[in-house]
Amino acid sequence: MSVYGVKLVKRSRLSLNDHLSNEGWSPEDPYDICEWISITIGENGSGSNYQIQVCTPMSLKHVEKKEYLLVIDKWQGIDHLISTINKEITKILEANPLDEEYSCLAKYWFWEYANHNK
Repeated sequence: MSVYGVKLVKRSRLSLNDHLSNEGWSPEDPYDICEWISITIGENGSGSNYQIQVCTPMSLKHVEKKEYLLVIDKWQGIDHLISTINKEITKILEANPLDEEYSCLAKYWFWEYANHNK
């Protein structure tokens, strides 16, 4: 599925910390989690890479630099996280229809090419 030409995230295009990759893993407290993840968004084996800090509201008090955040209510597993990311991508692109897709997402998440033209 794609939105405005951007292929949405699939499980195979999501890079997680080792413990997050385990299907049955869950944090001690699903309401207190903060993890960096990497995603690739694109089509046909190519795309752009982004890093996102996935946090719950409870964990935000421990985050010094509140950038590149995706705030979730609680940890509900990988599939729910992927669904949440895809909903967020759709929301961002719909709110910014005139922007170039990949740089548009870079307003919210760390993009591999963010400093490329500086």
